[in-house]
Formats: sequence, C-alpha cells, structure tokens
Amino acid sequence: MKSEKVIVAQYIEDWVPPYGPKGIPVVIASTHPRYQPGKRFDYGFLRVALTQGYAVIILPTGKPMTETEAEIYKTAEPEDISPHI
Repeated sequence: MKSEKVIVAQYIEDWVPPYGPKGIPVVIASTHPRYQPGKRFDYGFLRVALTQGYAVIILPTGKPMTETEAEIYKTAEPEDISPHI
C-alpha cells in the first residue's frame, strides 16, 4: 500500500496443549518496527496500531503467503487488493 503503514497477519495452525489445534496469528508482512514477519501478532496491540494509522489485515488459516504475495499487498493500491481480502 502507498501509505507504507501496514501489518498483515495470518492464522497458522498450531497445537496448543491442552486445547488441541488452534490458529495462531503470525505476522507475514509489516512496516511496523515492533511486528516483524514470523512473530506472533498480539491482538492487544490492535487498537494501538489502528490509532497510529496502520492498516491491519488478518487472513484466515491456510497456506502462508509467499514473500512475493506479501510484497504485492505492501505496494498495491487498495482497489487492487480489496477483491482478494
């Protein structure tokens, strides 16, 4: 996105004892210094991120985005990606 303020997270399946399989939100693309790819996304920070002007995209559980796909989300105009969200 042109704003350069974006955090993209995706649910990744994980086994969490004793609860069994659960989705864990993991950052897959970000321009925020605190949330870097591969780190868990903290929902407690969601309101702060939105207040700071960050667009937060949370994708459902599934195949993780490739680096190329993540780059498309970082550089595309909103009308280019909205049909895919």
